[in-house]
Amino acid sequence: MNNLWQDHKAICTNMGLSIMTFIRNIKYSVRQLCKFPVFTIVAVLSLGLAIGANTAVFSVVNGCLLKRLPVRNAHELREVNWTGSGFRNIQTNGRSSGEGTDVLISDAFSYDTYLQFRDNCQESVEILALARLRSTSVVSDNEAWMANGLMVSGNFFSDLGVSSVLGRTLSETDDKPGAEPVAVLSYAFWQKRFDSNPQVQGKTITLNGESYVIAGVLPRDFHGVMSLDNTEFYVPIASYSCLLKGWEQSSKWGTHMLARVPPSVEETQICAGLSVLFNQSIQPEALLDPDSSTHKIIMKDASRGYGGAQNSYIKPLSILMAIVAIILVAACTNVAGLSLARDASRRHERAVRTALGARRWHLIQQSLVETFVIALLGALVGWVLASWSKATLSRLLLTEDIFVDLRIDSMVWLFSFAVILSITLLSGLLPALQAARTNPMNSLKDRSMLGSPRSRLGRVLVSIQAGLCLLILVGAGLFVRTLLILERIDTGFNANNLLVFQLDAYQAGYRGETLQDYYEQVCQEIQTLPGVHSAACSDIQLLGGWANSQGNVKIPNSSRTMNILWLTVGGDYLSTLSIPLKSGRTFSPTDTESSDKVILVNEALARTAFPTTDPIGQTLQLGFYSNQYRIVGVIGDFKYRNIKSDTEPLAIFLNKQNQQLYRTYYFVRTQSRPFSLVPAIRQTIASIDSRIPMAQVKTQEIQIAESIASERLFALLGAGLAVMAVILVCIGLYGLMSHHVTSRTNEIGIRMALGASPKDVGWPVLREALLLAVSGIVFGIPVALGVVRLIQSLLFGISPYDPVTLISAVILLVAVTMVAAWVPARRAAKVDPLTALRYE
Repeated sequence: MNNLWQDHKAICTNMGLSIMTFIRNIKYSVRQLCKFPVFTIVAVLSLGLAIGANTAVFSVVNGCLLKRLPVRNAHELREVNWTGSGFRNIQTNGRSSGEGTDVLISDAFSYDTYLQFRDNCQESVEILALARLRSTSVVSDNEAWMANGLMVSGNFFSDLGVSSVLGRTLSETDDKPGAEPVAVLSYAFWQKRFDSNPQVQGKTITLNGESYVIAGVLPRDFHGVMSLDNTEFYVPIASYSCLLKGWEQSSKWGTHMLARVPPSVEETQICAGLSVLFNQSIQPEALLDPDSSTHKIIMKDASRGYGGAQNSYIKPLSILMAIVAIILVAACTNVAGLSLARDASRRHERAVRTALGARRWHLIQQSLVETFVIALLGALVGWVLASWSKATLSRLLLTEDIFVDLRIDSMVWLFSFAVILSITLLSGLLPALQAARTNPMNSLKDRSMLGSPRSRLGRVLVSIQAGLCLLILVGAGLFVRTLLILERIDTGFNANNLLVFQLDAYQAGYRGETLQDYYEQVCQEIQTLPGVHSAACSDIQLLGGWANSQGNVKIPNSSRTMNILWLTVGGDYLSTLSIPLKSGRTFSPTDTESSDKVILVNEALARTAFPTTDPIGQTLQLGFYSNQYRIVGVIGDFKYRNIKSDTEPLAIFLNKQNQQLYRTYYFVRTQSRPFSLVPAIRQTIASIDSRIPMAQVKTQEIQIAESIASERLFALLGAGLAVMAVILVCIGLYGLMSHHVTSRTNEIGIRMALGASPKDVGWPVLREALLLAVSGIVFGIPVALGVVRLIQSLLFGISPYDPVTLISAVILLVAVTMVAAWVPARRAAKVDPLTALRYE
């Protein structure tokens, strides 16, 4: 026992001594940093910029890709999918992959399949059902708006462990036929639309024409289970037939499922059991081969949200994280180079300490502690910058309908601590090892060694930093040129003074001719408003990423087929969008439901289907309508799906003849600022039917900007990070050259006393800086050429090996290098020989 006590006492004593030594080293480091304020400020700001950029980007990465759902045991949640082939006569409302192949993977099931899973699955496994309600019409207190909701099973909230802050959540009794329709609001929706009114419980709202009673409000930190999606309200999935009319049919699959699989349960066994139930639930008429039983259930991790929407952000966020990591490495080399240059003037001090008995480990420890203090101060600056910039970064990166939780959690703190330790090692290890190599005899014999300018390691670090800067400049240049190319693309229509918004009368109960008459009436009423030039509508938002398509359209008088895009329009569509009519005529009032079916085609379709004949008067048979359509006009090509796509064959139908306008986009050509007419248009629509809200109100110019938002993001961030990299190179080069000039003041004075001109003194400084830049370019060009291949998919209209971008980056780096070295060179040229000779 005595020995154990003595060992414990010795350990405690050693720990106490180590802590005291660490505290003394911190105090000494602070005093030393205060003696060199310029070095300290430059180093702290350099690291602060790099740490701020890394922390801000990682906060978005963490919220977007890493953070788990704030629910009970999120790691147990699984997304239920099926894989198989041989289906027919079914329509799915969900994500599918493998289209064009025999085997599909989908997350959409029929409602009957969910009931089969719920009633027959193992007791230890919970099945949760959900179905999306996109752009749902919500009416309350004679005010209408659009919102995104979710239909969920009665066990949804209880199984996730989510309670309410007001009222109650949904329960099993709510999810039964005949139960009172109730809804639960998200906290953000309650704040935004109901002004946080505590009396909202029991209030009646209308969803797609159906009345629901508000049962409660969810907690502030619960934003739903859909990845990157902020669900605004929840209703029982028993409302399926009311809110998703028609989708309750067995041939239409729009139900999604989550499964909670405890660690004690074998996931493969659950999948096998559900596969049997899935095959039993499929109606025979939905299969090409009724005897087929090859359809299987597979599960995916859903701990970070259902839907996998974050997958599309993995690559851009990874590239962005790599860029800011390069910035961090550049900042570390910068601080290391400045530390090496500054430590050259402290060699006499270190020699005295070594001669008095200081060990090499103590010198290394002191140098690392000093770098740690600098990194800690830089982290404080960086956290301030990150807290200011992360919200701005997320707004640039993500669209309005996407939610990302940017709150700092343990993952962000661990990342910040790892960054501080990395900086301490990357920035402090080389200076520490250099300090440990101090020879006390040589240093004490000659005080003139105080400021030796020959720091090869410092030069290497500056060259590496210049090479990394070149890499970022090339990447930023490619992103900027991509954006410029996209902004100059001719869309084929006039986007100026064009207001766009969406109406959905179908959800309000309009059907058939009544639905089309409503949309036509809105068009006519809007055209009478002062300041409106014309108005039209269609079923697709131009450049919104969506398109109607039809494959295997037969070309007349040929055995060939083609794929076409199609639009259904109302009003004076061509005139409103300024799309030119190349030949024939446009739609006229005589084109009605009872008249011959007519269409307009673009030049791309005319070239493909009728390369040698006049398309006017020709007919096309289109499978989705099974009718013959006579071509009455050929219009100019215009961008439809997105601005990057090549022009594809397109046919335009008239809504009066096809009755295919359900959810409609309006295009209003204005004579003044488009948004100034929004109140008048909103009032006009409300006077016709107050239950139908305007949604997605924007201008076509904004829509075009949103379609190239990712390219603009990379151009802006790339340019900003390139500026940061250039600043770091300037700081590092200026610090190194300034130290060299200061340490060689005596030598410069002697040369000038012997007749050297200011040019003879200043030019070597500029030449040395230029050599450092050239060596960095030699290092950076091969690295840049190898790395730019990784961003090739993010470029448009430009090669990743674009010589103009590469040459421009090299010229800019050389110019920046000369500017950074000009001040030290000018100071060297103005050295007074008499002052220099007394310098020692």
